[in-house]
Amino acid sequence: MVESKQTINYKYYLADKSYKDNANLVRYWDQMQDFYEGKQFPDGYLTGIPKFTANLCKYLINTKASKLRGTPYTLAFQSANKQATTKLEKFDKFILLDLKYDTELQDSIINMLIYGTEVVFYHFDGESVTLNAVYKGKLSREHIDLRRFAVANPFLPSLQRQKWVMYWQQEEVEAVRERCIKMEGESEEDFETRKSRIMPDDYTDNKYPDQSYVSHGLCTVYTRYFRVNGEVYYQSSTREYDLFDPISLNPHTNAKKINKKLKKSLEENEKDANNPNKIIDYKIDSEAMLIESDKKTMSESEYIDELTKFKSYPFVDFAPTRRFNHFYGISDIQDVIAGQQVINFCLTMAGKSIQENAWGKWVAKYGALRGQQINNDGGQLLIDYSKNASFGVQRVEANSGNMLNIVEYVNQMLNILRTLNGANETITGENASQLSGYAISLLQEQGNTVFEMIQSKLWNDFAVSEATIRLQFYLLYYEDKIKFLYEYSDTEYEKAVSLVNEKRAFDLERYKANPSGQIPPSFDAYPTPERNTEEEFSSSDIKKTVFYIVPKAGRGIKYSEVVQADQINQLFKDGTIANLSVTDKRAYIELNPMIDETTKSKFKEILDNQERSENARLVETNKQLQTAVQQQQARIQNLTAQIEMYAQYIKDLKSEFKNRLSAADKINQYKQNAIDEIIKQQEASKQTASNTSKSSTSEETSQIMSEGLNAAING
Repeated sequence: MVESKQTINYKYYLADKSYKDNANLVRYWDQMQDFYEGKQFPDGYLTGIPKFTANLCKYLINTKASKLRGTPYTLAFQSANKQATTKLEKFDKFILLDLKYDTELQDSIINMLIYGTEVVFYHFDGESVTLNAVYKGKLSREHIDLRRFAVANPFLPSLQRQKWVMYWQQEEVEAVRERCIKMEGESEEDFETRKSRIMPDDYTDNKYPDQSYVSHGLCTVYTRYFRVNGEVYYQSSTREYDLFDPISLNPHTNAKKINKKLKKSLEENEKDANNPNKIIDYKIDSEAMLIESDKKTMSESEYIDELTKFKSYPFVDFAPTRRFNHFYGISDIQDVIAGQQVINFCLTMAGKSIQENAWGKWVAKYGALRGQQINNDGGQLLIDYSKNASFGVQRVEANSGNMLNIVEYVNQMLNILRTLNGANETITGENASQLSGYAISLLQEQGNTVFEMIQSKLWNDFAVSEATIRLQFYLLYYEDKIKFLYEYSDTEYEKAVSLVNEKRAFDLERYKANPSGQIPPSFDAYPTPERNTEEEFSSSDIKKTVFYIVPKAGRGIKYSEVVQADQINQLFKDGTIANLSVTDKRAYIELNPMIDETTKSKFKEILDNQERSENARLVETNKQLQTAVQQQQARIQNLTAQIEMYAQYIKDLKSEFKNRLSAADKINQYKQNAIDEIIKQQEASKQTASNTSKSSTSEETSQIMSEGLNAAING
C-alpha cells in the first residue's frame, strides 16, 4: 500500500522556507518589487491625504537596464571545424529568435536589478511545435521567481556546484495526476491509489465534499534537480507523494539501474539515520565535484560518451552585486528606498499643504456676517456688520514660504540619488545643450565604469552560461535531421548571389570555348538565392567538436555614439576616407581606438562589399581590355601586312622609275650629242657653201637637221 508521508522535496522546501524566513529574504524581495511597481506607501498610511509618488526606483532601474542592454553583442561558437561552427551558430540564432531572446534578456536584466539575482530555467517541451520550422518539440526559457526557488547551500555562490537545486509551482490536480509515472517495483493498484491521493493544497472534507471538484483545485509540485555519476536527474513531488522515479535529463540514459541503486541507497540511509532532524536523501553527487581523474586520456568512444552527458543544471543565475559568500545578490533598489520615502513624504506633505491652504481661511467676529455665506467666487461682496472700529471679517493668508524650501530639498535629493546610481543629467545626456557631444561622451565614459563592470559579467558569465546550457540541449535533443529557417545577413546574401553569378558566368564561358557537344546554360538553372533559406541541423554535425563560447560585444557604453557619428561624418565630409584604398581603410578602422567592435565589423562588411564590387569591376574591365588588346593586335597585324605590301610596291616603283630615268638620261644624252653634231655641221657648211644660194642652203640644212634628229631619237 502507498504510505502517506512527507516527500524529500517537500522536506527540503520546509528547510529552505525556514532559512528564508529567518533571513527575511521573502519580505526583502516583496519590498523591492513593491517599490519598483510604485506601491511605496504602507496600507493605512496618511489616510485621507493624496499620496504623491515620484517613482525614482523604477526610473533608475529602467535607466540602468537600458544602459546594460544597449550594447549589441553576439555569441561566437569557436572550434577547429569551421563548417560545424557555422552550422551551430546559424541554428542557435534561429533558436534565439524562436525564444524571443532579446525581449527575454531585457526582462532578465530588470529582474536581476530589482531582486539582486535572476534565475532562468531551460527545458525541452516535447509536445510543443515551433511556428518557424517543421518539427515537434522546442526549447523553452522561463524566469524563475526566487520565492519559489531553492538551492542546497545558500552560502555557496556557484549554482552549478550546488548539491541540488529546486523550484516549485502550482498546477491543477488533474494535470499533476496525468504526469505521474509508474515507479520501479510498484503494482498497478498502488500506482492508481497514489494518483488518486494527490489532492489540492487546501484540501479538506468540508471544502471539497464532492470529490468530482477535486481535479479543479491547485496543488504545489516541487521539482528537484541533482546529479548521479556526474549526470543531471530530476524528480517531481507533491507534499506527500513523488510523481515518478528520478529521470535523467539525457534522453538516452537507461535510468532503471540508477533508480534501483538510488532506492537501495535511500533505504540504507533511512536505517542508519541517527539524527531525527536530518533529511534522508538518495546517495547523489556532493557539491565538491573537484576530484581529479587518474586517467589522463580517453578513447574516442569514451570522449563522446562524456561529451553527451547532461552535466550542468538547466538553470542559469546572475547577481550583479553578490553578498559576501552568498548565493543571493543585493538589489539596486535597496539603497534608494530611504531617499525615495523622504521624497514621497515631502511631496505628499506639500500637496496636503496646498490642499489645505488653496482658498485660505477667513476670520469673522460674532454677528459680522449676519448669515452671509463665503464662497470665494470672484467679485463676491461681503458686508461687515460688526460694530467695532476694526474689521469683523478678515482673510487669513496662507504661509507658503516653506513650499519653495521643500521643492528645492526634493530636487537636491533627486540629484544626489541619480548621481549615486549613475543616472545623472550628464550620463543620460539631458544637458546636451550646454556641452559638446565630445565632452558629454568623455564625461559618460568616466561615469560608466560601474556599468562596464556589470556589463562584462553579464556577457562573459550569464550569456555564456546560457549558451552552454543550450549547447547541451542541442547535443542531446536534436539528433534527427530537423529543418529550420535562416535569414541571410546583407553580406551573406551578397556572397550567395555572387557565387551564383560566378558559376553562371563560368559555365557560359566554358560553353563559348567549346560549344560542340554541350547544351547552352539556361538562366533558370541558376536561380537567385532567397533571403530566407531552409537548412537542416543534427547534433551529429557537432558531436565530435569542442566549442569555446566567446561573447563579442559591440558598441559599449564606454564610447559614445555621438563621438563615433561625429568622427565618421567628418571623415566622409572632408573626403579623407574616400580617398584611401581599401587596404588603408581597413588599417585605419582597425587601429582607431574610438571605433567599437560592432562599427568596425560593419565597416569591414562595407569594405568587403566594396572590394568585391571593385574586383568584379576590375575583372570586367580586364576582360574588356583584353578584348581591346586582341582587336588592336589583329589590327596591327593587318597594318603590318599592308605596310609590307606598300613597301614592296614602293621598292618596285623605285626600280621602275630608276630604269625610266636611266633611259631618259640616255635619250637626253643622245639629243645633246645630236645637237652638238648639228652645230658642228652647220659651222662646216658655212665655210664650204658660202656661194650657195640661201634657199638651197636652207633646204639642205633643214633636211640634215631632221635626219640627224630622227637618228638620235631612234637610236
